[in-house]
Amino acid sequence: MISWLSARYVLIALLTWLGARVSVAQTYTVKGDLIYSILDRTGVATYAARSHFTTSVSNHLWRVRMDFLEDTNGEHGNMEEAGFDGTNIFKVLTSMPEQVTKSNLLDSGSIGGGSFPSSLSPYSRVIWLATASVSFFSIAKQGKVAAPWLGPGSYPLMTYALTETLDSSNLPRTILFTTNVRTSPSGANQDRSGLLLTNFVTGRYSVLAFTNIGRAILPMEFELVRFFVPRVNSEVTNSSLPLNVFRGRITSVIGDIPSTLYPNVSRKTFVHDYRFRDSNTYVKEITYALTNGQWPDINDPRLLALFERRLKAAKANEPGKNLEGRSNPLITAIILALGILPFVLVFLMRNKVKQPQNKNTKT
Repeated sequence: MISWLSARYVLIALLTWLGARVSVAQTYTVKGDLIYSILDRTGVATYAARSHFTTSVSNHLWRVRMDFLEDTNGEHGNMEEAGFDGTNIFKVLTSMPEQVTKSNLLDSGSIGGGSFPSSLSPYSRVIWLATASVSFFSIAKQGKVAAPWLGPGSYPLMTYALTETLDSSNLPRTILFTTNVRTSPSGANQDRSGLLLTNFVTGRYSVLAFTNIGRAILPMEFELVRFFVPRVNSEVTNSSLPLNVFRGRITSVIGDIPSTLYPNVSRKTFVHDYRFRDSNTYVKEITYALTNGQWPDINDPRLLALFERRLKAAKANEPGKNLEGRSNPLITAIILALGILPFVLVFLMRNKVKQPQNKNTKT
């Protein structure tokens, strides 16, 4: 059996031979493995999950595919694939064949703006950090992002600082994540004893080994470690205790990329499209079923018509407004009357109680 160390040297020789096909212009496809572990306080893994990944990059555009294989419980996951076209991130989550039934053939997808993949799973985010994050870190080497080890839409935000990059590729070599505000994990106001302390290193991404691919440098082994963070009024002050570890390695590099970097849509997919939103109403997205396997353009007439219908419906349902969005005096008056009515009834009841009763007196 070939050891991990021996495989590393074989891979370095292979990548060096392939280097002539990968230019400094950052066009490549890489494949590899990712292992996620949950550790107890003694450092022993109590849970582990294994995945395969494939990343294709063309300058600042990318596509990441994550195939969730199995975990320590013997359970299989889904397949997640996402692509960035320079403006929006397109994502699709496909159920594994053994999880699909005749009554459940609908995959889920999303389209949203921004270059940070907050809509992706932690597994895919780690792969993005290692292999496809140039478009994000070329703009901001420090700032605030959702913690990459948490699920989509999770809080709190973490302060990140890109402290070191890989020369020529500009991919991150070291990133530190620290708590920045005293907020609870849910973002809600809670007792201070449940809040996180500030300025603690709660995560660290680092490249463990890298290699030259032509004139570019890519990570060959990398990891993201999430650390324990003490809370306010906690007696525990040790913040170097690892809780979760994502460790990945690249096993092959290809100089070519697919003809498109949009994720593949092979089945009927229910899409949440966040490109269509209106700040003056409650319309934050439109939803539709994608059946032709093609991601729609933002100027697609069908989507524009759907968005207009959503806007009209939102304005019609807004209290005190008619279909055109103008205030309706009659509806407004009725709403005000219903709001005042309880106070009027209370006043009348109290006045009735205080009124003296007439009594019959004998003469």
